[in-house]
Amino acid sequence: MLFMFMHTQAPAQELDIEALIEAHSGAVKRCAFLCLRDERLAEDMCQEAFLRLWQNPPGEREPGRLRAWLLRVTINLCRDYLRTPWRRRVSPAQCDDLLAAPDGKPLPEDEALQLERDEALYRAVMALPLKYREPIILHYYFDYTQQETARMLSIGDSALRSRLKRARDRLRRALGEEVNA
Repeated sequence: MLFMFMHTQAPAQELDIEALIEAHSGAVKRCAFLCLRDERLAEDMCQEAFLRLWQNPPGEREPGRLRAWLLRVTINLCRDYLRTPWRRRVSPAQCDDLLAAPDGKPLPEDEALQLERDEALYRAVMALPLKYREPIILHYYFDYTQQETARMLSIGDSALRSRLKRARDRLRRALGEEVNA
């Protein structure tokens, strides 16, 4: 179902697209899901991002730059989708499958409390406007530096710091507690 284009004729510049899909599809799909809040749409955006990579690969060959390029393409695809009239008529499906369970073996009570906190934070992040959600996702979920995040979002460093601060402030208000940043 996913990535059916791989068996068609390859473009002039050869890529090991299967290895790239295996290496980066999880991050691309998570990024799309965090932007769109819909698992099926996230799969579509993931497939479209890899299709664009296959059709017109970027000049950089460094793995970190390629991943950043894929995430940038994914964010742009999600933004384009969110601007469509179709999206205004269809409500996004809620999917909590991508929430990560806490590591280790804590007591069941501690595990339940941590999961409850994680879910509250996840819902608060998903409720942020896109211009605040994107920097949070890239900086905190994907561990990009502020400079890398600003470059990926095509904004200045000071604009990124401002958006991150405003996003953290909104999260603090939404959660009613101190958010570690």
